[in-house]
Amino acid sequence: MGFTGNRGRMRNNAGNHPRLSDIRLRDVVGTGIALAMTGCVQLFAQGDRRVVDLPEGRAGVTHVGGDYRFTDDNYLLEGVDKAVDMGARSMMFFFQMSDGTPNTFRVQYPDAKAGLWPKNTPANLVELAKTEPFHRAFSNPKLSAIVLTAYGEAFPWGPHLDKKADYTPEENSFYALAKHLLTAYRDSGKVFILTNWEGENIIGAKRKLAWNHEEEYSSSDLKAMEEWLSARQRGVAKARAEVGDASGVKVYHAVTIVRSREVTHRGTVRLINGVVPQVRPDMVGYSCYDAMITNNDVTNKARTKASMAEALATLDKWAPDPLGLGRRRIYLAEFGLFENDSVQGRPPADRAEVVWRTEAVMEAVKEFGASYAFFWELFDNECKPPAPGDPRFLSMQQLPPLDPMETALGPGNPRRPTNHSARGLYLIRPEGDESVAVSVLRRYW
Repeated sequence: MGFTGNRGRMRNNAGNHPRLSDIRLRDVVGTGIALAMTGCVQLFAQGDRRVVDLPEGRAGVTHVGGDYRFTDDNYLLEGVDKAVDMGARSMMFFFQMSDGTPNTFRVQYPDAKAGLWPKNTPANLVELAKTEPFHRAFSNPKLSAIVLTAYGEAFPWGPHLDKKADYTPEENSFYALAKHLLTAYRDSGKVFILTNWEGENIIGAKRKLAWNHEEEYSSSDLKAMEEWLSARQRGVAKARAEVGDASGVKVYHAVTIVRSREVTHRGTVRLINGVVPQVRPDMVGYSCYDAMITNNDVTNKARTKASMAEALATLDKWAPDPLGLGRRRIYLAEFGLFENDSVQGRPPADRAEVVWRTEAVMEAVKEFGASYAFFWELFDNECKPPAPGDPRFLSMQQLPPLDPMETALGPGNPRRPTNHSARGLYLIRPEGDESVAVSVLRRYW
């Protein structure tokens, strides 16, 4: 989850516009007949052009590095199957080879007994996209939108925040990946969004500022982020220009931020006002915990909606719109709420609060006209080992968490979490039943 990181996994220690369906067909040449099925488009007249549009207010779900599984299938594909069976049509995945931490596809999506990952690590992002699990996930006919938190040849954390780096390899990686997606998934009716994890927390993880909302970021840190993100944007834009107006598929680059409130209320320089205007990304993703849960104003549904609306307006104010996408260029990269635990010392949520906060977020997104809102996540990635007899997670605060390498623990594993040892960042609980948040999200799939 964007505002935690106790596991060290994936944490490095979204003017008015008309409502648009997920995919719309516009007759460009001649007359055509389109059949929309499960989020994809089939066209039965040659000479017509298929145009993919972004939706408004569409819910999605992230799947990465969960602590439990239910089958022996490849974990990526198990999650896709579970999500689409639930009704989801938009999903986010983490997409990288390895950075020397558990943030690698083999740990985030273990193979169990399926044996689908190649023996040798793919040489680049295109080869990773061609692996059987990712290709099958991208090709799933029920998925219309796929967000990839992707990293190529360069990472901004570590030494790259301390000295100038050559991000040409990163630009080339994103160019090649975008070109592959535009050509391999032509006429699929899919939207692909390539993005980063929470930008301010990339800086914060390096500078130990992750929870410091007061301290200014250095100009060198902001410049490094600008250069890195600009390289990725150039790569995607170059691929689009080279391929041309590809029929039936869109590939966008987004910058994901995690701080808006201090920009709105104090004018602090963060990514949305200090980096995004220079990068001019196609889209902006927002990990929205500062607006939905971690400030003292959001004590009920109405206040939470107002806080979300304020945050989305701040993004709209600062984010350029180079492609003319309007407010649909903004989406929620992360939102969610522990079902069994507290956040930053707040009282633990009950299930009624999970429902009204989820409603507040989705209603705000829909009313604003942002495109997507991705729930973190499908399977909880911040569980502890089971502790028989403990009815609530809060009674197990002193227990050590699962190791970051302990992902996707299967049935029969004595360390596999139970409903009682999960913090509650899930749509599917360890024992197979659904979170109460699902009842809300089904209205927005």
